[in-house]
Amino acid sequence: MATVKVLYVRGLLPDVTEENIKEKFEPYGKLDRVRKLKDYAFVHFAEREEAMQALNDLNNQKLGNSVMEISLAKPQDKSKDREDNNI
Repeated sequence: MATVKVLYVRGLLPDVTEENIKEKFEPYGKLDRVRKLKDYAFVHFAEREEAMQALNDLNNQKLGNSVMEISLAKPQDKSKDREDNNI
């Protein structure tokens, strides 16, 4: 988890767009990618320090009418991916 640069943002209402999320998080640093799915999103930062600052500053803050719950995203399990491909 010490190298994770991706934030998991949940609690988003349907009217929150990827553009809204970008606008909220971009002041913290360069974003590589923002992906919103249903009521959550993944925000990919270029640098971990920037992601951590955004997490600390924005957790439990509002975005539109949503209150964002932010945590570090769990890294994908590469070994599980390989096992699934070998079936």
